[in-house]
Amino acid sequence: MKIRDKKDSLTKYLKKLGSNGIGIINDRSIKTKLITGFLIISIFVGAVGLLGTSNMKKINKSAEMMYSYNLQNIDDLHMLKSTLQKITIMLQYMAGEDSVSRKEEYVQQVKDITVSYREIMDRFESRDMPEDVKLIWEGLKGDVKYYESRREKILDKVGESAASITVSVRALSDFTNEMFERIDQLILINQDMAREQANDNNIAYKLVSFTMNIIFIGSFAVAIVLGIFLSFGISGAVKKGLEFAEALGNGDLRFEMIESKSNDEMGKLMKALKEAQYKIKSTIIKISSESQDVSASSEELSATVEEISSTFETISNNTLNIVNDIQEINAATEELTATIQEVNSGVTQLASSSSDGNAESAKIKERA
Repeated sequence: MKIRDKKDSLTKYLKKLGSNGIGIINDRSIKTKLITGFLIISIFVGAVGLLGTSNMKKINKSAEMMYSYNLQNIDDLHMLKSTLQKITIMLQYMAGEDSVSRKEEYVQQVKDITVSYREIMDRFESRDMPEDVKLIWEGLKGDVKYYESRREKILDKVGESAASITVSVRALSDFTNEMFERIDQLILINQDMAREQANDNNIAYKLVSFTMNIIFIGSFAVAIVLGIFLSFGISGAVKKGLEFAEALGNGDLRFEMIESKSNDEMGKLMKALKEAQYKIKSTIIKISSESQDVSASSEELSATVEEISSTFETISNNTLNIVNDIQEINAATEELTATIQEVNSGVTQLASSSSDGNAESAKIKERA
């Protein structure tokens, strides 16, 4: 149960870590994503280059070491052994020679060869040596020194008989074989060291080759994943934006813009388009609602206008009637005025007649 619980907890943690990682990536801008992707690939490429360069330097240094130390040491040891063998052969020639002058020639040749192998030994000793090689080399130097002392004694026997020289040469030959064994031992050690360095170089090459292949495959996989992730993210957002633009161009506002979980430029663009779609819909709905209100108001206004027009017609008719009545009143007034004038004229005449009557009446009174 505990193992299962730990496994479930680990699975939940990895899922949470993965979702958080994807969320962090989605929250970054496209520029940051591209730069990060190229930086990751550049790091892989740089790692491959640095690893390859570093290990190639090691392999090259090891190869130079193998050549400048082991192989040259082996060459010098072979040359040292060869020169010592030449001296041994010349000593044998000298032992079999009866002519003193010929013996002296061999002695001179031995001295010349001695100068040559001492140069070889000085050159060998100038190089750095491991402790085991150094120990054998010191023993070889002691052997050579002892060999030279005994050889000088043989060279001093130029005037002695061949038999005496032969005995000394044979006694020296046994020691020479021991000295050659030390040289062979040094050659074998240097060969083993060269072989070991060659094996190390081969192992380093295989390790570097394997590591570089792993890094190359990893960088290739990362490049593909990043390329697919970025291209799908960008192309998907662009495709959705294009579909929205086409739908909007066709006047179709029913197109549903899927909400983007990304906060990069494309995600913000999709959110802005979705917001624009919502605002356009709201504006159109508002315009439609207000258009209906305007239509209703227009109908009411039209009815009011018709009513006002009807009222105006009634007023016009009434006005015409009033005008007609006024005209009739004017005519009646004119007739009344004429009548009044006639009455006034009659009254005036009556007054005149009354005055005349009063005068007559006065005359009558006076007469009476």
